Amino acid sequence: MVEAYGLWGLFFGTFLSSTILPFPSEALVVACIALGYDHFLVLMIASFGNILGSLSTYILGYLGLTKILERMGAIDHKRVQYFRKKSHQYGALLAFFAFLPIFGDAFVLALGLSRYSILKTVIFLTLGKVLRYMIVIFGTEWFVRLFELLK
Repeated sequence: MVEAYGLWGLFFGTFLSSTILPFPSEALVVACIALGYDHFLVLMIASFGNILGSLSTYILGYLGLTKILERMGAIDHKRVQYFRKKSHQYGALLAFFAFLPIFGDAFVLALGLSRYSILKTVIFLTLGKVLRYMIVIFGTEWFVRLFELLK
């Protein structure tokens, strides 16, 4: 995807990976580094795409996905109230750890459902996602250098 579409492919891939769709965004970041793209540019594009994708999940929750799920019988009102309370209590941590596979999407959806502060959500989402991609990028660079030394 990255080889064919370049940095646009990275942006759309990281966007999709942070929605409900499971997609390995770290692999795209590693591919960009392997193809020689600028590390800082990769960090910014991957982070921006991933944050926007998470915010789309937040908006789904905020705009009333809860009501739809309640009407369908998928969740009950007491459970929604419980998650709202916990989301307000631990909102900053949930937003920060939104980069975690599988759980991260649920964390962001819960923040939207509970109508947790969008500003706090964006701040902590950004911190967590940028840190994650920094670790992936510089970890990739470190492994590349290590393998070059071992040759």
